[in-house]
Amino acid sequence: HAKDLPFSDNFDYNKGWISVSGDRAIGNNLMVLKPLSSNSTFVFLDGSYLFKDYTFKAKIEPFRGETVSLIARFKDDTNYVSCDFAQKVVRIREYNNGNTTVIAEVRSDSYVPHLNSELGVAVNNNNVECSVNGEKIIEAANLNNEIKNGAVGFKTWDTVNDAQLIVREVIVEQIDSS
Repeated sequence: HAKDLPFSDNFDYNKGWISVSGDRAIGNNLMVLKPLSSNSTFVFLDGSYLFKDYTFKAKIEPFRGETVSLIARFKDDTNYVSCDFAQKVVRIREYNNGNTTVIAEVRSDSYVPHLNSELGVAVNNNNVECSVNGEKIIEAANLNNEIKNGAVGFKTWDTVNDAQLIVREVIVEQIDSS
């Protein structure tokens, strides 16, 4: 059923996280994502499809892998936007009917995979921004008009089948458009 904003999750039980790929374990106030037979994992929050303009923040433990992504406005696995956080770079990617476009990219040392972090993505109208520990790292104002609403989620990628993402807490809050 549809979820309301604000939404928060400390993973005492599964509040609707659905795995598109990879293994998802929830309990003991953690969500652990690991790949099964591919290089990636992908989960989204069922019931968050109608979320439109919002901030999505996640507290994560040290990440094992190459890239961890916060997903916003997820419609299906070919239509969404992501903030991709890697060792030295943060990217905003748009997935539109299977076509992937990097709409912004910045070299940044702000995200350090082996430390605890709070990662964030905010979507408001056609604007998207990515943050690390509350600090805005990159933004773009040219998001596709088709991607007006959609669910939140996580994606990981690694060259070897060894990534592991541990999420401690998630908070999604409404942005009131002015």
